[in-house]
Amino acid sequence: MFVLCSGGSMLDSGRGQTSGMTSAISLAGPTPLDTRLSKTLEETLRSFDMFESDEQMTLRYMPLSMI
Repeated sequence: MFVLCSGGSMLDSGRGQTSGMTSAISLAGPTPLDTRLSKTLEETLRSFDMFESDEQMTLRYMPLSMI
């Protein structure tokens, strides 16, 4: 059973709070392989200057926080 919470998020009474309109596909945490692949992806994105800086991220989030 889902309950609409303040801010529009959904709460699955059997699983805990979720973001968005549907529940999570999986509640399992990342595996060691997931963690390693994520780190490799991040390093690759940074090497091609495709990863935004903290300053760029802050600028992008500012307008979103006003919504």
